[in-house]
Amino acid sequence: PGDGKFIRQPLYVMDLCRIMASCLKKRPKNKTYDITGKEKISYIDMMEKIAKKKGVKTTFLKVPVPLFSFALDVYGAFTPKPIFTSDQLRALTAGDEFKVIKWWDIFGVKYTPFEKGLREMFSSPHYRYVLKKAY
Repeated sequence: PGDGKFIRQPLYVMDLCRIMASCLKKRPKNKTYDITGKEKISYIDMMEKIAKKKGVKTTFLKVPVPLFSFALDVYGAFTPKPIFTSDQLRALTAGDEFKVIKWWDIFGVKYTPFEKGLREMFSSPHYRYVLKKAY
């Protein structure tokens, strides 16, 4: 959507699992934590890195957000359970950047950089099985 330059803060799924396991051990009471990825990366860069890591040769088309939103609404009118909606598009392109707390210190969980997380996801036999089932 658009130029794809909106910022994402991806969090490696295993880091989130480790944080949850730490919470089960530490049992923090009456606390709320906003957990985000440490790195900031544009959506288009993130998609290009994922495609490269998967070995997929693809072309990314930059579709104006209003046109993309309209197409999603038309698709949604004919699909009982659309996989992506114009509301999700608005959230994706809103440009939100979140404060990064030092959750790696709070929970004693080592942060996994984005590139390392991609390597693990696409080289692990377990993830290959899960991703193959999902896509």
